[in-house]
Amino acid sequence: MIVLNPTPNNNIFATHAVDYADQGLYVFPVGGEDGKRPLVKNWRKFGPDTWKNVSERFASDNIGFLNGVGRNPVTIVDIDDPLLIDSAMQIFGETPIHVQTPSKGAHLWYRSNGERRTIGYNGLKIDILGKGGLAVAPPSYRPQKGSYCFVRGSVVDIAMLPKMRQCLEAEQAISKDSDIGTRNDALFKYCLSIARNCQVENELSEAAIEKNKGFSPPLLLIEVQRVVSSVWGYKINGTLTVKGDNKMLIDVEILTLSNKPDALTLLVCLLRYHAMRKTPFAIDQEKMKVILGWGDRRRVSNAIGVLISASRLENLGKGGNTKRAYQYKLMA
Repeated sequence: MIVLNPTPNNNIFATHAVDYADQGLYVFPVGGEDGKRPLVKNWRKFGPDTWKNVSERFASDNIGFLNGVGRNPVTIVDIDDPLLIDSAMQIFGETPIHVQTPSKGAHLWYRSNGERRTIGYNGLKIDILGKGGLAVAPPSYRPQKGSYCFVRGSVVDIAMLPKMRQCLEAEQAISKDSDIGTRNDALFKYCLSIARNCQVENELSEAAIEKNKGFSPPLLLIEVQRVVSSVWGYKINGTLTVKGDNKMLIDVEILTLSNKPDALTLLVCLLRYHAMRKTPFAIDQEKMKVILGWGDRRRVSNAIGVLISASRLENLGKGGNTKRAYQYKLMA
């Protein structure tokens, strides 16, 4: 029987750290206000037996472990939205270990194949906890939230974990049927038409999921969420415009980028400010990431590359007043 919200054990680290160490993981104590902050210095330098030196001192604290190292190295797919769990397993592959997090999300465990840490995979509420980072193991407890619990599998399954599909394979899994673009475009247009009347993103998500049920076959839920995230991004950034607005009309042709939400978001932003401009313009990637609410400048750079490849944006080379900034122009 699985207990999803057990009473916190007062000796979590002292009792259970050995189980993970026996499976070849490099464990160390975590805790603090959020229950997952490393409590020791140089935790990235912990080896297979270092935990024994701190077990008594941190007996009642939580269990953390290093991703991507050890005899049975682990990579974790961290899913915030429970609606994406089944689709994530379709994309990244099945795994015998599924852990429910205190926030009711999921950790899907895979054998590491050298994956690096990735936050916001493809713009979704999915992180890949890879080499160089840490993860928190059951039955660790987060104050006011609950425990990490095994929904499927247990510690003994760590040695049998499969490798996750690589990102390229995952993308191919999403796009494996030829009709996905038509359904994606239809869902995107539908979400654009109703987003203005939605108060929260979950409301738009629920409507999109219901609409998706009418497709044959339906899109994966992870693809539905990708569309929802893209449209909601327009709304919160003030770029949500549809036919009848006095700001800007969205050219139906740009919906071919609906499976590239970052590129589409950037294009709409550029159209809003530069559509009528006849002279080249520069893109300050640092400022643009702030405007779009993106934490990483590389998302802007990658989106620019996609737009150039899609013939929506042309790089004219360096110019401007300083002759050092790349100049661009929008293409019809």
